[in-house]
Amino acid sequence: MKAWPGSTVDPGRYWLLSAVMGLGHDRAAWPLRSHAQNASWISIGLSDTSSRLERGFQSLTRGFYEGLSRWREHSRIGAAAFSQYDRMLQRFPALAEQPDQRRPVAANHIQNGLLRLGYSMETMTRIRGSGLPVISTFYMGSLAAERHTDLPVYSLICDVEFSRAWVPSRPKGSRIEYLAPTARSAERLMAYGVSGSRVHVTGFPLPLENVGDRNRDILLEDWRRRARRLADPTCPLTLLFCIGGAGVQASAARSLLDRMGDAIDAGSVRLWISAGVSTLAAERIRPALRPEWLESDRVRLIHEHDKPAYFQQFSQALHETDLVITKPSEMVFYAGLGLPILLTDPVGYHESLNAAWLLETGAGDRLPPDFDLDRIREMQSDGRLLDWGCRGLQTGLGESTHRILDLVAAPAT
Repeated sequence: MKAWPGSTVDPGRYWLLSAVMGLGHDRAAWPLRSHAQNASWISIGLSDTSSRLERGFQSLTRGFYEGLSRWREHSRIGAAAFSQYDRMLQRFPALAEQPDQRRPVAANHIQNGLLRLGYSMETMTRIRGSGLPVISTFYMGSLAAERHTDLPVYSLICDVEFSRAWVPSRPKGSRIEYLAPTARSAERLMAYGVSGSRVHVTGFPLPLENVGDRNRDILLEDWRRRARRLADPTCPLTLLFCIGGAGVQASAARSLLDRMGDAIDAGSVRLWISAGVSTLAAERIRPALRPEWLESDRVRLIHEHDKPAYFQQFSQALHETDLVITKPSEMVFYAGLGLPILLTDPVGYHESLNAAWLLETGAGDRLPPDFDLDRIREMQSDGRLLDWGCRGLQTGLGESTHRILDLVAAPAT
């Protein structure tokens, strides 16, 4: 194990917890793994220390959400069912309408019941004598660490705005500290009753293999090369289309392949498709991939069977990526690498708020329905792509990982 250049943090400085829920929680953990205990993270509901209660809860919630998300794509009934689920369980009042949202919601009572039943007790027994702080990218991990250990606990928020479930029923007496990706995230935490002294606007962690040292040497070198390509309408660009962790939007990726086929044949564009660890999504994409595209690397399928291998391949692809097409998940924060972003439709209320944040920063736009090579050339010619990349850099998110490491894991002096 080794620390990244420019970091004052040693490996094994904290425990890192995540959850088996799509890719978002693990994507937040990936940039922090190098300095974590065992240079990795513990996936609640998957690790060998998970109880049957944890595995059952995670399997149920993950299976329900991912199945409903995919069903939404393929039928009107599925879309209506997801809309009802989203309205009943995922929506929360706007801060402008209700500034004080300290009152617990149904999800908090469910969490309290699971914790009383011993949720994550086995995992916490393993770590509680270590004296090391805990970073959790999933709210149940931070709640369990607070209840079952006396360790310092940090909850890493994965969206711009989020439900009351991320904060305990009685936040005033809690010791959990929060790592907020944006100022708006901090405002929502305080509306839920969290003291401002326990809220840190750190940004969202981005991979150090794409950031580099404190001077962001790798990020800025990648940006210099990308900026030249974005500014030149004659220069072929590399597009990265991200399919959601639940396998959502595989059909949209196939549609884009069809529209870009001639441009790919001509070498005018490269299209890489990220299918995560979803075998279902990868199998839906593969029939549309021509052998000559794959052999020439004009089309690439980014897919692995385990998450560390996938994230490693994904981070490597980002060095050559010029434009990201994604739903507004945690991927909106990757604008901080100087990557222009085009957004597909949100899946869930929280993603619509992520989209609103990205559009406000000016680091991207919504994907045009007629998106093709002509639209790419138009965006290059009028400077939009270059402007979006610049505005993404200006968010300061490229410094997020180092900020988190300094706050949580810097050696005592």
